[in-house]
Amino acid sequence: MEETAKPGIDAGAERAAGQAPRKDRWDKFHILAQASIPLMGGLFTLVFHMQEQRSAGASLQLAEANQQLSRTQVQVALLPFLSSQDPKQRTLGLLLAPALDERFASDVASILAIDDPDNVVQGRAVSTLQVLRNSTRQDIKQDSQAALERAVVVTELRKRQLVQSLREAAEYVDGGSANAVEEAWRIYQDVLKQLPDSVTGLLAQPILAEAQRQAPSSKELAVRSYRSLFDPYIR
Repeated sequence: MEETAKPGIDAGAERAAGQAPRKDRWDKFHILAQASIPLMGGLFTLVFHMQEQRSAGASLQLAEANQQLSRTQVQVALLPFLSSQDPKQRTLGLLLAPALDERFASDVASILAIDDPDNVVQGRAVSTLQVLRNSTRQDIKQDSQAALERAVVVTELRKRQLVQSLREAAEYVDGGSANAVEEAWRIYQDVLKQLPDSVTGLLAQPILAEAQRQAPSSKELAVRSYRSLFDPYIR
């Protein structure tokens, strides 16, 4: 008989398991941001010298280059704050970013709202996204709203200590045996029962509906759909 059961995980281990990938993602963001500062500075210099060589008839291209140059300058100025090891500096960066570069602010706040190790910074990132969802730019409104919804789901999964269970369910789906499929099905049903309707409503509804449609005829297909549904929140 195949064995699919896994040893139980207490609350402390669950929190530790959830924190490790979160810290790893923050460390990667910090390293990438710090490495980007000299690269962006080099881009600033390159664009500046390219501008000097442009003819008077290239005014449109020059305007576009100026706009990109301005964005690069803003990002170079903000990155030391946003990637600082000091939470107060990251909070300050989030306060300044929306007024200087909404696209950059939305992208960074989307990361920090979920992966920053400091709760105060996370809260400020959420506030930044709430401001940006009222942007006059439609793309920034949509992206900021999507990031807010993702943060709500991730926060709820962590609060209810469901992240590790979902990771185990994904492993069972990969296992492919009948017993593994049944165990994955049990976990996904348990997770869905624990989530409030307000959070379930933020999940990808077409995928959720597809999983529910598939369940009566094929639990194997259904658990694969559930995996697709939850994977974005447990990486």
